[in-house]
Amino acid sequence: MRLPIELVECIIDASSTHLPTLTACSLVCKQWLPRCRHHLFSSLNLSADWTPEPNSVTEFLALLPMPHATITPYVRAIVLSKRSWGMTPVSRI
Repeated sequence: MRLPIELVECIIDASSTHLPTLTACSLVCKQWLPRCRHHLFSSLNLSADWTPEPNSVTEFLALLPMPHATITPYVRAIVLSKRSWGMTPVSRI
């Protein structure tokens, strides 16, 4: 039995705040993946100790413009936080 994609998208939208459900739905089929990614990656919350040396956050941010980074079209906001200062927000991009 196949459901219309519009119905599937409504179901995924209704589950947008439940991470385990979105993760499971993203594995169902290729048609479900874009809508799940829309919710999973719309906002990235990254934290690190801010130093001039490269760290995992700077390495991740360097990957986003690469052609093989398939989540890039879904990212709407990146929140950068300092880990060493009690997660004080430093910037919103």
